[in-house]
Amino acid sequence: MRLGILTLSVISQKSISSYNLQEVGLANALSPFCDEIMVWRPTDGVTQRETDDSGKVKILFFHSAHLGSNGWFDLSILDKTIDVLICFSDLQLYFRRISRWAKKNDIRLYPYVGTVTSSSSFPLTKALMRFVATLNQAKYRKMTCFAKNNYVKEKLEAGGKNQVFLIIPGIEVHAPEIIPSQQSLRNDLGIKGNEKIILFVGRFEEEKGAYEMVKLFHELLMKDADHRLLMVGSGSLDPIIRKYVIENHIEDKVDIIPYIRNTEMWMPYVVCCCFVNLARTEIVGMSVMEAMSFGKKVVALKAPGPCTIIENGISGYITNDREETISRILNGELDADLIKKRIIEDLSWERSAEMMMKIIEEGNN
Repeated sequence: MRLGILTLSVISQKSISSYNLQEVGLANALSPFCDEIMVWRPTDGVTQRETDDSGKVKILFFHSAHLGSNGWFDLSILDKTIDVLICFSDLQLYFRRISRWAKKNDIRLYPYVGTVTSSSSFPLTKALMRFVATLNQAKYRKMTCFAKNNYVKEKLEAGGKNQVFLIIPGIEVHAPEIIPSQQSLRNDLGIKGNEKIILFVGRFEEEKGAYEMVKLFHELLMKDADHRLLMVGSGSLDPIIRKYVIENHIEDKVDIIPYIRNTEMWMPYVVCCCFVNLARTEIVGMSVMEAMSFGKKVVALKAPGPCTIIENGISGYITNDREETISRILNGELDADLIKKRIIEDLSWERSAEMMMKIIEEGNN
C-alpha cells in the first residue's frame, strides 16, 4: 500500500524543529504496514525534503500561499498514484478541493479531525470558520472519519450516516537514556533557586491561557511561596506577560524561555513537579501527553483534548476554574507509574497506527 498524509494548516519554518509534528509521528508508526508513505505539510518558509532511515517515509515541507493557517497550493505537488490519503483537515478551507481531487484520482480519503469549532477571539474570523465548519462537516458526515477527541467524535456522528473512530494522537519523546541530575538540568535551563517548578508550554496567545497562567501563579504564591513558574513559548501576549511579572514583583519566581529545540524539550518536563494546561479549547494536548510520559502530574482545565487523555484523579486532574486548579497543583498527589502507564499502554502512535490500519484494510470509505 502507498499511503499519503497531508496536513492542510500552514506551519512556520521555525516550528518544524520545535514541535513533535503529528503527521510525522503517525507516518513513522504506519511505516511497518505500508510500502511507502508520503507526507506533505505546507509552510511559510522554503521547501525542504526529508527521508527516514528506512527510505519508506518521505516528507515534503513545501512553501504555500496562506490566509492565517489556511493554506492553498497547486495540487500537482501531491502524488495522485497513492492508494489512501489521511488528511489533517479540521476547519481548513482547502478540504473540499482535496476531497474532489481524491475522488477524481480514485484515492480513499480519511479526514483526521481535531476540532469543529473556532477558538479565535475575532468575531469576523469566528463567523468565517463557522461557515467553513458547516461546509466541511457536510462532507465529513458522508465519510469514514478519524476523530482526535471524544467531543469531535460526538459532533461528527450527530445527524450523519458515517462512521467516526476515535484515534487519539500519540507522542514521540526525544530523551537520552541517561538523564542528568535535576540540578544539572536546572543549570542548563538557566533556572535559579530550588523551588518546585510549575511548567507551562505553549504559544503566548489568549486561547492557550498564557496570561491566565502567570496570574494564577501569582495567586498561588500567596498560598505557597516554595514554587517557581517556568514558561516555554512566545507570542503576541509576551509583552503583557512580562509587564505583569515586573509590576507584581515576581521576576525572581518566573523563568521564560521563548524557544527550545524539539530534541531538548524533554528537559523542562524532567525538572518540573507539575504541568499546567489552561487552554479551554485544547484539541489534543501534545504537551500534556509529553509531561505524562515522564510521570508528571498534569492539571488541566476542562477541554476536549485533556478530557479524552486524562483519567481524572488517576493519570491527572481535570479542573473547572482557577481555584480548583491551584488546589490540585498544591495538594493533588498521583502515582507516577500510573501516569506513565496511561501513555505507554493507551496513547502511543503505534497503537493509533494499528487501529487506523485495521479500519483502512477493512475497506471503509
